[in-house]
Amino acid sequence: MRPEWADVAERLTATISATLDGLAVSVEHIGSTAVPEMLAKPVLDIALGVEISTALADVQAPLESAGWVYRGDARDEGGHVFVLESRPGERVAHLHLVTHNGEQWHRYLAFRGLLRSDADARLDYENAKVALASQVVGDNARREYTVGKKAIVHALLRQTSMRDG
Repeated sequence: MRPEWADVAERLTATISATLDGLAVSVEHIGSTAVPEMLAKPVLDIALGVEISTALADVQAPLESAGWVYRGDARDEGGHVFVLESRPGERVAHLHLVTHNGEQWHRYLAFRGLLRSDADARLDYENAKVALASQVVGDNARREYTVGKKAIVHALLRQTSMRDG
């Protein structure tokens, strides 16, 4: 993790919380940029936890007015996704709107914790991401890369739960 990522994430999470004026239960910096000594692309991932009763429209309007672009519902694999771009096509951050204390919320925090505490898991994940980046090309590259990353995330979390269970 580059030191400036923590600062950028802190500013973004504070801005998101203020923008949503009480709708955000918790906002967490997740993903590779949240892990010290982790190889990462310079795109921050942020999990936005809201109450299950919060309507997408209640969150979407203020986020869009703050510059976030809604990209759709990734369902159990990421929740409602928003992106922040410095200019068209150049992403700065991904925001994942999920139910606070829901399954996806816990998975995000568990994976961040695993990467922060387990050097072997961190190395496995880095190696998988580098291999994927070199293998996926063309129009579907971003999607294929994301699908590939999710597979290794699930495998690492499964290994950890079996080891700890």
